[in-house]
Amino acid sequence: MHCHTAEGSIDARVGIVDYVTELINKGVDGMLVTDHNSYRGYEYWQRIKGELGDIGHFTVLKGIEYDTRNCLLYTSDAA
Repeated sequence: MHCHTAEGSIDARVGIVDYVTELINKGVDGMLVTDHNSYRGYEYWQRIKGELGDIGHFTVLKGIEYDTRNCLLYTSDAA
């Protein structure tokens, strides 16, 4: 599942904390943030995730959707 966040995409209405909360409640293990032409949603997540308490093993991956209309790029911070 890839998501655009209110923090990073002009066409998104749901913030990343709301996504994470809802997905955890539904038993989902993670999400891919692919905001339009930016990493703002993922960067926001990196700043605030420690303030949320225990989120278990939920994983948020960083991606980007460039406005080429036909290409998604996914990245990993894993070593």
